[in-house]
Amino acid sequence: MKNVLIVDSEEDFVKHLTEVLRDYQKIFSVVRTKNNKNAIDILNEIPIDLIVLDFKIPKTDELELLSYIDLKFPAITIILTSRYGISKVKKSLDSIGVYKIFKKPIVFEKMAKSIIEGLKIIEDQGSATGISIETFLQILSLDQKTCLLEVISNGNKPGYYFIKNGILYDAIFGNRVGIKAAIKMLNLEKVTLNLKKLPSKKIKNKINTSIMALLLENSKDKDEKNSDEIEQTNEITDSILKPVNIKENPINNNNKEPDMSKSKLDLILLKFRDEIPEYISTSIVEISTGMSVAGDSILTEFDTAAASAAFADVIKSTEIGLNALGGSDNAGSTEEILISTDKVILLVSILGNTGYYHGLAITKKGNLGFARVIMKKYLSKIVALLKEVVGV
Repeated sequence: MKNVLIVDSEEDFVKHLTEVLRDYQKIFSVVRTKNNKNAIDILNEIPIDLIVLDFKIPKTDELELLSYIDLKFPAITIILTSRYGISKVKKSLDSIGVYKIFKKPIVFEKMAKSIIEGLKIIEDQGSATGISIETFLQILSLDQKTCLLEVISNGNKPGYYFIKNGILYDAIFGNRVGIKAAIKMLNLEKVTLNLKKLPSKKIKNKINTSIMALLLENSKDKDEKNSDEIEQTNEITDSILKPVNIKENPINNNNKEPDMSKSKLDLILLKFRDEIPEYISTSIVEISTGMSVAGDSILTEFDTAAASAAFADVIKSTEIGLNALGGSDNAGSTEEILISTDKVILLVSILGNTGYYHGLAITKKGNLGFARVIMKKYLSKIVALLKEVVGV
């Protein structure tokens, strides 16, 4: 049975829509939630086929949720409802594929009909088992097929190949995207392959190679032990990257046992890291001192200490600027700072009133909206650990 997720804070709307959808309970079940955070949890726990989302302007939460779905669950059909004009909503969506948009108040019977039609779109157009992904991709290439190829394997969430006229445009598998995802899936065994309709959005060609060239490259690299590691970015910016001189690091001559409780912050950052595509570095930093209490980087040349102190100074400067505008009463307080260069995206999230911030660096290929969603997901967990570890 298929699953439909309704994300809307208007109780009357959800109640009436659910009542109308009861007539179709043999076709699909309905899951409801009032907020986007719970929606993300549901998406990761239950296989959702279609989502009905209330879209508010100019709030960014819905765009971030749509970016999350677009990146992690491209096979989900999206229906939006809004009290704003449809043309205004469309302008906010950029390249995200949406099946239908309904302006509130809506005719619930029309909505139900669109849900049924939307579920038919994602029905499998064909399925195969007992055949390797390499062989199946060759067939799709020779037949010049246009489709979304879903890859199901034991112990993994579905992966996807985006194929247009026999050309491989993109791939998604876990936190990998593009060529890394495509190669990783090629090495899966005992898979089920489902052909689906390509989502109704503009698909960017992120894999600049033919399917045959990809298969040859994978065959050549199969014996390499580190084929699934994230490629390191050559350089970030001159201001935050420099060779690390080990001799400059202070040596701790104390014989005290290490504070094992502090490792909890590092552990949660490792979990956070695994959910961020195009990840470079992350850290939790005290704003007043610029000292990092936990951090991680995939680049050995990334000077986390220097970057932490630099961003702490940026936050302080921002607060000075806000005070000049009349303080928090008029200008509000800092919640987030975004810096984008020609190579990286740097995102700083203030951790409430703790006096600490959470920093993240991703490559320009990363998805900013998705990164924001994951940072919000971990915010309360990090704050709770800060209270436990450093007593904020």
